[in-house]
Amino acid sequence: DCPLFLISTVRADFLDRFEDLPRLVNLRNRLARPWTLPPIGEDGLREVIAGPARLASLDVSEVQEAMVAEARDEPGALPLVESALSWLWEAREDSRLSGRKLNAEGGLAGILSRTADDLLAGLGDERDRALELLFRLVKVDPEGRRHSRRRIPLEEAIAVAGGGTQGHALVTRLCGERPRDGDTAAGPLRLITVTEEPALADGSQPTGRWVSLIHETLIRSKGLDDQGRPQPYWPMLWDYIEAYQDRAARREQLRVDTSTWLEHDRAASYLWSHERVRELVATLRKPGPRLLLSAEETEFLGPIDAETMLAELQEPDTDHKRRALIGERLAVLGDPRPGVGVGPDGLPVIDWCPVPGGEAAIQVQRRFLWGTRAMVRPVADFHISRYPVTVAQYRAFLEAEDGWRDARWWAEDLYRDPEGDSYDVGRFGSHPAVYVSWFDTVAFCRWLSHRSGLAVRLPDEWEWQHAATLGDPERIFPWGPDWDPKEEPFRANTFESRLGAATAVGLYRGGASPAGVLDMTGTVWEWCLNKYKRPNVTVSREDDFAERVVRGGSWAGSQGFARSAFRSCPPTTVCGPRRGGEDGAGRSRPHGSAPPNRRAHTKQGRRPDPLPRRPGHHLRGLLCPKHP
Repeated sequence: DCPLFLISTVRADFLDRFEDLPRLVNLRNRLARPWTLPPIGEDGLREVIAGPARLASLDVSEVQEAMVAEARDEPGALPLVESALSWLWEAREDSRLSGRKLNAEGGLAGILSRTADDLLAGLGDERDRALELLFRLVKVDPEGRRHSRRRIPLEEAIAVAGGGTQGHALVTRLCGERPRDGDTAAGPLRLITVTEEPALADGSQPTGRWVSLIHETLIRSKGLDDQGRPQPYWPMLWDYIEAYQDRAARREQLRVDTSTWLEHDRAASYLWSHERVRELVATLRKPGPRLLLSAEETEFLGPIDAETMLAELQEPDTDHKRRALIGERLAVLGDPRPGVGVGPDGLPVIDWCPVPGGEAAIQVQRRFLWGTRAMVRPVADFHISRYPVTVAQYRAFLEAEDGWRDARWWAEDLYRDPEGDSYDVGRFGSHPAVYVSWFDTVAFCRWLSHRSGLAVRLPDEWEWQHAATLGDPERIFPWGPDWDPKEEPFRANTFESRLGAATAVGLYRGGASPAGVLDMTGTVWEWCLNKYKRPNVTVSREDDFAERVVRGGSWAGSQGFARSAFRSCPPTTVCGPRRGGEDGAGRSRPHGSAPPNRRAHTKQGRRPDPLPRRPGHHLRGLLCPKHP
């Protein structure tokens, strides 16, 4: 009923600033009728240029149509024209805006590029963040011919600009907000634009606010010079793009592949390989603009931060599949844990755990009667490796000039497979080395003893069991009397994990023995020094193929075979029968219950490998008793 109306205008870029004025927001929501104006058209642009010129008796005939032709259909048409008119006014000739000067500067975008340097220079410490944001708004042509604009959500732009209040302030400054100290320095004061757009019917775009570059010529070239080099309108941003072109290409590929993965209901077949993830992580670690990831992209890549992955391993509810994935990623991206790799000198770096002496008992099958008999032996103080020897550590032995091929480590008491250094011992460096025969393990220990100056060998059964239980008969497993694999996925990798493969060392912290030794249960069987039928015998000769003891179970055996007291052995020859094993309770292992995938290697015309290489057999180093 009141004939008085108040019309208040605000640029779309700054609509969110109403949040700083809650009383105004309240009035607007109760009384106002918001009306969003569409982008200005060609006729409007002509009037914007010619109207003020008429009032000032200014001739704009040389520049008007050229400016309209370049600015039309641009989301930032008004500020683009504003910056050019301001610059041309300062360079006017009498009462005329010069078309020659407009062309010489490269048109509207050329003038904007010229003054953009001044804007960035005035940002001080925020200059690099501003360049990061502008770079994020570019869809880079890998061949460097024609870059194009890409828009991003306002929230993403704020995050790239530094996040929080600091990021928001930088975005609004690049949008054209003048400094609050009243600075009125000449220049466009606007390099990006924020628009609010409705959702698309196909669902490809939600309702929201989007950020884009004010003009595409900012990221383009006028052409090539005499030497065939591009002549960019804005050299500063062009050079920045050229310097980090590879990063932009990887970022775009990640975006596309993540979208494809989501379209196919997150199917694992669409995920990147570990090696592709490693390439992206290597790019992330280089100096340059940050590569902020969305929640979907983070899920698509999987774990990539070592500290975060190691912390996740400490969580009891981290399931077996996730632990296996973390182990593989650590191996590919770089495992920082001590004791799983090699040092600068190429030697294995072993994390030795001290084990106090005591008394250990093993149960051995009777020769002529049913059941077992106990064999008790005192054990002196010793050190044992915290983890099984890894692929990276065993490869150091295979590849060293004085390693596997050196006859000194074999002497006359070990059989050496002529092709023993050609087997694939594993893909991931921090996994236990597999397909390692008992003879190979002894040779490895001799080599490591020579190179390190320590007395290293395999543990015998009593030492292995003492390291697992410290003589406590209640410890059926290294951590205690019982174990529910489904409820406690942090203990060990046995058949119940359903992984069907070995996992990296040290993933199951909840399976540690009282001495702090890990992986003594599950994942891989571990060789012991002594013979199976005659445990007191530890010496060997080249033609001595008597079965040696393995302990600890593997990924292919159920938890019953992973008990600390359970002892087993491989077949004596490739064609020999599988034998049972005994545990501390005198129970025999069923015939044929050995882990699957026991691969034997035979060659026509030569003796078969007497101790076939298979993924379930592995080594764990031991320092001789009382070694400092």
